[in-house]
Amino acid sequence: EAKARQKVFEKKTVEPALTPKANWLVIGGCFSEKSNANKFLKKLKRKGYKAQTIPNYKSLEAVAYGGFTNESEARNFLTKVKAKENKSAWLLKK
Repeated sequence: EAKARQKVFEKKTVEPALTPKANWLVIGGCFSEKSNANKFLKKLKRKGYKAQTIPNYKSLEAVAYGGFTNESEARNFLTKVKAKENKSAWLLKK
Protein backbone atom coordinates (compact mmCIF):
# COMPACT_ATOMS: atom_id res chain seq x y z
CA GLU A 1 0.00 0.00 0.00
CA ALA A 2 2.86 2.41 0.75
CA LYS A 3 4.30 1.75 -2.71
CA ALA A 4 0.93 2.52 -4.31
CA ARG A 5 0.80 5.86 -2.47
CA GLN A 6 4.36 6.64 -3.53
CA LYS A 7 3.50 6.07 -7.20
CA VAL A 8 0.50 8.39 -6.93
CA PHE A 9 2.73 11.05 -5.35
CA GLU A 10 5.31 10.70 -8.12
CA LYS A 11 2.65 11.17 -10.81
CA LYS A 12 1.48 14.41 -9.19
CA THR A 13 4.87 16.13 -9.57
CA VAL A 14 4.20 19.74 -10.41
CA GLU A 15 5.94 21.02 -13.51
CA PRO A 16 6.78 24.67 -14.12
CA ALA A 17 4.35 26.78 -16.09
CA LEU A 18 5.23 29.36 -18.70
CA THR A 19 2.58 31.95 -18.02
CA PRO A 20 2.70 35.67 -17.38
CA LYS A 21 1.26 34.94 -13.94
CA ALA A 22 4.24 32.74 -13.01
CA ASN A 23 5.84 35.12 -10.54
CA TRP A 24 8.14 32.54 -8.84
CA LEU A 25 11.05 31.56 -11.08
CA VAL A 26 13.69 28.91 -10.43
CA ILE A 27 16.87 30.52 -11.78
CA GLY A 28 19.70 28.35 -13.04
CA GLY A 29 22.13 31.05 -14.03
CA CYS A 30 22.76 34.68 -15.00
CA PHE A 31 24.96 35.62 -17.93
CA SER A 32 26.54 38.82 -19.19
CA GLU A 33 26.70 37.37 -22.71
CA LYS A 34 23.36 36.63 -24.34
CA SER A 35 24.94 33.82 -26.38
CA ASN A 36 25.93 31.99 -23.17
CA ALA A 37 22.40 32.42 -21.80
CA ASN A 38 21.00 30.96 -25.03
CA LYS A 39 23.34 27.95 -24.83
CA PHE A 40 22.22 27.26 -21.26
CA LEU A 41 18.56 27.74 -22.24
CA LYS A 42 18.91 25.20 -25.07
CA LYS A 43 20.62 22.75 -22.71
CA LEU A 44 17.74 22.96 -20.23
CA LYS A 45 15.13 22.57 -22.97
CA ARG A 46 16.93 19.48 -24.31
CA LYS A 47 16.68 18.03 -20.80
CA GLY A 48 12.92 18.60 -20.87
CA TYR A 49 12.61 21.73 -18.75
CA LYS A 50 10.21 24.50 -19.75
CA ALA A 51 13.06 26.96 -19.50
CA GLN A 52 12.84 30.66 -20.25
CA THR A 53 15.09 33.70 -20.23
CA ILE A 54 14.56 36.80 -18.14
CA PRO A 55 16.24 39.61 -20.07
CA ASN A 56 17.83 42.57 -18.31
CA TYR A 57 17.80 41.10 -14.81
CA LYS A 58 20.26 43.47 -13.12
CA SER A 59 21.81 44.03 -16.57
CA LEU A 60 22.25 40.25 -17.07
CA GLU A 61 20.39 37.54 -18.96
CA ALA A 62 18.88 35.21 -16.36
CA VAL A 63 17.81 31.70 -17.35
CA ALA A 64 15.03 29.98 -15.42
CA TYR A 65 14.25 26.27 -15.30
CA GLY A 66 10.63 27.37 -15.17
CA GLY A 67 8.09 29.48 -13.35
CA PHE A 68 5.29 28.93 -10.85
CA THR A 69 2.30 30.86 -9.58
CA ASN A 70 2.58 29.18 -6.17
CA GLU A 71 5.56 29.76 -3.86
CA SER A 72 5.34 26.34 -2.22
CA GLU A 73 5.41 24.53 -5.59
CA ALA A 74 8.34 26.69 -6.69
CA ARG A 75 10.31 25.90 -3.52
CA ASN A 76 9.65 22.17 -3.94
CA PHE A 77 10.84 22.31 -7.55
CA LEU A 78 13.91 24.33 -6.50
CA THR A 79 14.83 21.64 -3.97
CA LYS A 80 14.68 18.99 -6.71
CA VAL A 81 16.76 21.09 -9.11
CA LYS A 82 19.39 21.72 -6.44
CA ALA A 83 19.58 18.02 -5.60
CA LYS A 84 19.72 16.70 -9.16
CA GLU A 85 20.94 19.44 -11.50
CA ASN A 86 22.34 22.65 -10.12
CA LYS A 87 23.36 23.35 -6.52
CA SER A 88 23.56 27.06 -7.37
CA ALA A 89 19.93 27.40 -8.49
CA TRP A 90 17.87 29.99 -6.64
CA LEU A 91 14.37 31.42 -6.47
CA LEU A 92 13.33 34.78 -7.91
CA LYS A 93 10.05 36.49 -7.08
CA LYS A 94 8.95 38.81 -9.87
